[in-house]
Amino acid sequence: MKVSVIVPVYKVEALLPRCLDSLMAQTLDEVEFLLVDDGSPDNCGKMCDEYAAKDPRFVVFHKKNGGLASARNYGIRRAKGDYLMFLDSDDFVHPDFCKIPYELTQKYGVDMVMFMFRRYADPSELTPTFLSSEDIDQSSEGFATWQEGIDLLHTRFRRLAWNKIYKRELFDDVCYPEGRYYEDQDTTWRLIHKAGKIYYTHRILYYYYRRADSITHTKTKKVAVDRFEMKMSMYEGLKSVGYTAYGLDDVPASVALVYAMNVKYDPSDEVSVRAREILKTVKRIPESFSRNQKWMMFLYLYMRPLFHLVSKIKGRRVKDK
Repeated sequence: MKVSVIVPVYKVEALLPRCLDSLMAQTLDEVEFLLVDDGSPDNCGKMCDEYAAKDPRFVVFHKKNGGLASARNYGIRRAKGDYLMFLDSDDFVHPDFCKIPYELTQKYGVDMVMFMFRRYADPSELTPTFLSSEDIDQSSEGFATWQEGIDLLHTRFRRLAWNKIYKRELFDDVCYPEGRYYEDQDTTWRLIHKAGKIYYTHRILYYYYRRADSITHTKTKKVAVDRFEMKMSMYEGLKSVGYTAYGLDDVPASVALVYAMNVKYDPSDEVSVRAREILKTVKRIPESFSRNQKWMMFLYLYMRPLFHLVSKIKGRRVKDK
């Protein structure tokens, strides 16, 4: 088996057919599509079974709900492919989603290929139309060391699971942290570090639906805590392997600032205390911060009451304790 595509499925009834249809259109042979029904309470599980009855490339698993990371890990353990890919069940992919990255791994002998994606916010506005290989500037491709690969995560390719192909051995001692949001943050860089030599291309092969109710738009204490802890773990891990980049040392301040904006300080909250301790060490506003971060950091350092007022007015504060 050349490639296994792992698809966690949960509460996406309206969008699932387009996702699965895009898999049925894949042009690479010797592929399998692992649909992991993560205890979805709607008809998603039944729909997965129906696709499996039509196309033997679909393999369906029904499991108790455990979250996105749990579903990915479940699929990884059962995959038969030499290479692994991921697809979220509310998104869809180019017909060559599997073929182009796989052929690049074989052509250049790399363990990972990164490719581009397109975002969209309204699924009714986007008809699946794709650029052909001839329409894409293939000069914007090349090799990257693991350090350069991590640099690319901070800019164009992002710390995402699904716009990459991975040699399955990369997951031998790496898994997604279960029970956590932002699980990609502390996982993708580890896979790149293991891969060592990476190839990247700007071909758009993945179409990402930016849902209004996605995790990045959800304001809860759990999301805020996981964002803080996953990004801090990433920072500490990168430092431990000797990665250096402009702005890396500013990550703790950035993560702590966001937490302080989202969660009102509580001395009984371990993360609140840790975030405040980090912010106490800030002596200057980091140059690597965005304009908005610099403004909020200024308020935090010099006009703390106004900082809290702005955070509240902007609706950043979480609703649960």
